[in-house]
Amino acid sequence: MKILEKYLFLSILRASFATLLSLVVIFLFFKFLEELSDIGNANYTIRSSLQYLALSTPFVINSLTILGLMIGIIFSLGGLNTNKELQIFQVATISLKQLINKILFIGFIFSVIFLSASEAIFPITQKIAENYKSKLLGKNNNLHSSFWFKQDNKFVFLKKSNKNNDFDGIQVFELNNDSSLSSFSNNNNISFDGKVLESKNIKTTRLDNSNGYSMFEEEGTTDLTFSFDKSYIDNSIESLKTLSLRELLNLVLHSLENDISAGKYLTEMVTRLIRPFTLLAMVLVAIPYILNFDRSTSIGNRIFLGIVIGVLTHLLTKISTIISLKFEFLSFLGPFFPTLILIIVGLILIKNKLTNN
Repeated sequence: MKILEKYLFLSILRASFATLLSLVVIFLFFKFLEELSDIGNANYTIRSSLQYLALSTPFVINSLTILGLMIGIIFSLGGLNTNKELQIFQVATISLKQLINKILFIGFIFSVIFLSASEAIFPITQKIAENYKSKLLGKNNNLHSSFWFKQDNKFVFLKKSNKNNDFDGIQVFELNNDSSLSSFSNNNNISFDGKVLESKNIKTTRLDNSNGYSMFEEEGTTDLTFSFDKSYIDNSIESLKTLSLRELLNLVLHSLENDISAGKYLTEMVTRLIRPFTLLAMVLVAIPYILNFDRSTSIGNRIFLGIVIGVLTHLLTKISTIISLKFEFLSFLGPFFPTLILIIVGLILIKNKLTNN
């Protein structure tokens, strides 16, 4: 690595790390203020809240990484620009286009490293944190009312309402080849070992559609056995923020296989995967202003620009995600659309910058 490239790399790294650390500390402080309302309830104490916040730190880092890197890059480049160091880069035969490419490359690499590291840690620690807090507050964090899955031509509905978090009811809907309802069954006697679910003496009612209308015929009782992985249930119960990318992918595939809405899982997965590109898009928009060699533009103004771009991008992503979730087949476009717009706008601004330079 050349000396100037290394200098730029270390400058952005220091600024990004310092900015991210500052944002995390500020966010955790305000999150602690939110915890004050729960402190004193049941066994939840100040010490417990601090332990909860410590476990939640990897998730906070993951959430603030893009904004922290964005402000860090702007702060670093703003300082180099104000001190006329960026002009030295150009004197050293590094063109403006090459400089922009290096900035984008460094930002992308940092975002991938930071996000990959936190992604490997925060789903685990956040699950522990949520369960820890729920246990101290006397809440059942894993209680879930129902779960759907499909096997062959049968749709199975499991009901869960008891305090032991076990299934206490099952309904099975069997379809004909033409997708009409063939029979339905229900029972409250269920056993499940995490891999195989059995229901003994389940009552079955069959529908006769041969005469153009349905007739109900009691068919007596039978035993039914279904095989599926309990992780699907566990992951569907969890908050999206506690799921890893692998778990989200499994839920998306499971939902698609069982004709269940996968919109929220797909949207969350795309949102996480696209964040390094969202950073590039924001930096693209900000670069023409950052690399303005007019010294009258203060570092404070440049930092403010970074915050504004970051907040607007976040709001646009939230709004477009909510709208896209209304249309199942377009749900992945929610987090992707603002990034795409920023990339297009950024490329236009960069082109004008290079043309006028």
